[in-house]
Amino acid sequence: MSGYGQGGGGYGGGGYPPGGGGYPPGGGGFGGAGGGGYGQPPGGGYGQPPGGGGGFGGQPPPQGGGGGLARIPFTPQDERMVAGMATFMVLSGVITILGAILGVVGSVIPVVRAEIGATEALVNIGCTFIGALVSALLGAWLIIGGGAFKKLATTDGADQAHLVAGFRKLRAVFLLKSALVMLLVLGFCIGLIAGMGIAAATLQR
Repeated sequence: MSGYGQGGGGYGGGGYPPGGGGYPPGGGGFGGAGGGGYGQPPGGGYGQPPGGGGGFGGQPPPQGGGGGLARIPFTPQDERMVAGMATFMVLSGVITILGAILGVVGSVIPVVRAEIGATEALVNIGCTFIGALVSALLGAWLIIGGGAFKKLATTDGADQAHLVAGFRKLRAVFLLKSALVMLLVLGFCIGLIAGMGIAAATLQR
């Protein structure tokens, strides 16, 4: 006998425990069976959230041809309201253009009948023509903007583009009207100051 027990070389042969190589049996450390260490979680990491959508899962909203939203989720009531506003915008634009045309015609009739002089007729027609051009421009913008809002309410595919186009025309209308109001107020102030100056000069005589 050599050593303690049979088979030589220690207890049960080759060290403790039987089968050798350290603790636990078959190991090489505290890893799982067949492993070298704790290893990695199954699947090669935690992976990405489900949905594959570049975010918190879920797909991005559909895009239109120009990069904007193809469809804005309006309720049926909202769509009816937008469609009604578009109808009134188009009607207002048509009436504005017709009023401009009638104004020009009304300024030409006295000239044809020779009821006013040439200078007065020229001034009258010139002022009426400028006013008619401004009114026609406002009417055209209202019609175009109303058409864009009508498409927004009745079609799908470029809702954001139609919405932006309609608001651009509304912005142009309000800016032009604001400029006209400011010019009117400025002209009134200049006329008032000039009238007061003329009255004061007349009184001093």
